[in-house]
Formats: sequence, structure tokens, C-alpha cells
Amino acid sequence: MCTIFSIRGEKFRTEFSHLNEVRSIIPETVRVMALTATATTSTRKFIINSLSMQMSEIIYVPPARENILYAVMEKPRGDNAICEVFKCIVEKLKIERRNMGRVIIFCKTYVISIYQFFKRSLGEYFTDSIGAPNLTE
Repeated sequence: MCTIFSIRGEKFRTEFSHLNEVRSIIPETVRVMALTATATTSTRKFIINSLSMQMSEIIYVPPARENILYAVMEKPRGDNAICEVFKCIVEKLKIERRNMGRVIIFCKTYVISIYQFFKRSLGEYFTDSIGAPNLTE
């Protein structure tokens, strides 16, 4: 069993970085499996090297699914940048409201600015309480 033990060079769980020591004392006939659902190419290489699994079979299934859209966008420059990136989501929310599919926005910075943009743009419809009427029906 293994978990990601390095995130961008920072130690997450240092105990996992010593798993290669265990590998050095068990017979080579003992099979080892490392599973991850989120590792990037560089993280997979790091795991393989750290666990001394260079001669391993690698099964990679791309995460693409019909019902999932994954996009990476560079934040435009300027005062109106957040609006440019998120205005299409706001417009769709205004129309579809509770019928809109889920959207996950991952960001390390600008969190407060993005929150304030959605709150300002959606006004009184910023949050719908459970049981709120669906205005699209």
C-alpha cells in the first residue's frame, strides 16, 4: 500500500519515503503494487524511483471521461481578468440555476476574489437554500 508522499518536493508523510528500505530486505519474488489515481507523469516517475520499481509493469488509463471536462486556463492580466475567466459560468448559472451540472474550480490564489466575483455577479441568487423554487421550470 502506498500514498503520495511528496507534493512538489515537499515531504507529506516521511514514513512513505522509507518504503524502499523495506523493499531492500524482502525477496525479489514478493510482488509490490503502487496505485494512484491522481499522479502526474513526474510524480509517477518519482514514485517508481522512490520505491525501486524501475522494472515494473505500468498500467496507465487516461482520466478522460465523457461526463468530465478538465481544462487549465492561464489567468488573463488586468483588472477584469477574473470576470473574463468566469463570466460564462455565471451566465449559465443565472439561466440553469439548480439544474446546472457541478463545476469544480481549483485554484491556489485569488480564492477570495473569485468568491466575491460570484457573490457580486449572482446577487440574491448567490446561494439557493434547499427547497428553493427552480426558476427554469
